[in-house]
Amino acid sequence: MLRWFFLFLSIACFACSFAARSMVSLVLLWLLALVLFVLWAVAQYQAHAGDKRRTMSMPDPQEMQRLREAAAARGTAAQNQARQP
Repeated sequence: MLRWFFLFLSIACFACSFAARSMVSLVLLWLLALVLFVLWAVAQYQAHAGDKRRTMSMPDPQEMQRLREAAAARGTAAQNQARQP
């Protein structure tokens, strides 16, 4: 929820920059908008990648053996199909 607040504040800073009366305030508002946008992007990435990291795990030895056997069967089937005219 906080990551969306970063995006909202970034857009608000950018919108307020149109009403800036001096160049210093304009540049400061643009920099603040950029920083908040980067914070939003990083938070989005962490929320998305964090879910994947928690769910990924190494397969157990039985699963690895089953995958090896399936790959070997596919390889044998491909070789037999290539030998047929």
